[in-house]
Amino acid sequence: MEFLNNMKIKKTLFFEILYQNFLLVYFLQLLVQDGKKMFYEKKILQALLLIKLKLKLNPFLIFFEILEKTKPSLDIKFKKKVHKASKTLTPIPMYLNQYQQYKKILR
Repeated sequence: MEFLNNMKIKKTLFFEILYQNFLLVYFLQLLVQDGKKMFYEKKILQALLLIKLKLKLNPFLIFFEILEKTKPSLDIKFKKKVHKASKTLTPIPMYLNQYQQYKKILR
C-alpha cells in the first residue's frame, strides 16, 4: 500500500478517470465534507488501482457490480389517515426509478 501513497499522479489523470461517470462523481461529492477534495480523489484512485493490481479486473466494473447488487428497488412511503379520534400511518410500497436507486445506495 505504501507504493500507492508514494506515487505521483497528475491532476489531469484524476479528471480522466474519476469524472468519466456521474456515479463516481456523486460518490466523491458525498465524501467531501470538509473541503479536502484532492485528498479523497487520491484515495479513491488508489483504491481503484489496488483493485486493478490485486484482482487484475476492471475496477469500474467491480464498483458498478457492487452498486447493482446492493441497490434497493422499493421504498416505503407513509400516508397519514386521520379519523375523528385517531391518527394512523399506513405504509405504501413505492417503486424507485434508476436515479433514485443509485441515490439511496450512495447515501
